[in-house]
Amino acid sequence: MSKYFKNFKTDRYRFGDEKYGVLFQRLSTYIDVLDRVQDNLSVYTNTTVLSNERPDTLSYRIYGTTDHYWTFYLMNEKLREQGWPLTDKRIYEKSEEIYNGYFGRLEFADLSAYSTLMQQISSLYPVGESVNLVTSGASKRAATVKSKNLQNAEIYFTSSAILSSDTIVSVEYADTTNSYNFSAFDFEFNGTHHYAKTGSVVEYDLVDDPTDPGTPVTFQENFVAVNEDVREIRIIKPDEIERVVGEFKRLVS
Repeated sequence: MSKYFKNFKTDRYRFGDEKYGVLFQRLSTYIDVLDRVQDNLSVYTNTTVLSNERPDTLSYRIYGTTDHYWTFYLMNEKLREQGWPLTDKRIYEKSEEIYNGYFGRLEFADLSAYSTLMQQISSLYPVGESVNLVTSGASKRAATVKSKNLQNAEIYFTSSAILSSDTIVSVEYADTTNSYNFSAFDFEFNGTHHYAKTGSVVEYDLVDDPTDPGTPVTFQENFVAVNEDVREIRIIKPDEIERVVGEFKRLVS
């Protein structure tokens, strides 16, 4: 068991449908000593988690022992929410596993055409709908609607066919002649997470300004950026760690 729970008091718990309880660490225990540390500039500093670095190896690099890895999670809410940052190689693999379909960005001529088209698409292509992806040579490949993002005029598909991004030009219902053209088609991880404008940290959607939305940021690019942000964490200073951990253990026990 994690050393983080070593000094926790125990209670008797019944797990599942077990008839008898067992002694287990009191998981509801909360000590705010590390919360107070986060507000004390003299006690903490910042560091960057290196690629391939685990919590225990970072603890050893900073403190000369693997025992204090748990303090990283208590000091950083984003680690608790996002998990430990992935390696440089794994982050790209993971994004392609999550965004594993295809996307088509619908083609429109101007702002009024965008509004009309999105109204039409909102009632079409429900998730799970069978469609045909039509190539420039007029051949058709069966696909299924995975999801829609009308804010960015994109539809996402799954397909058993290996699709070439430069040959798919439109999508149509499998049982009708309704057809809509794409301005782009590619792997889903290259779909648009949001748009960015120079000098602004605000995330925009195409609907915010269809005539000049900014630069598209792909799902993969955003996934990598979030992972890079998680690498920057707050840690207890080496010359303060034993005092803070000692106080934490004292309060817990």
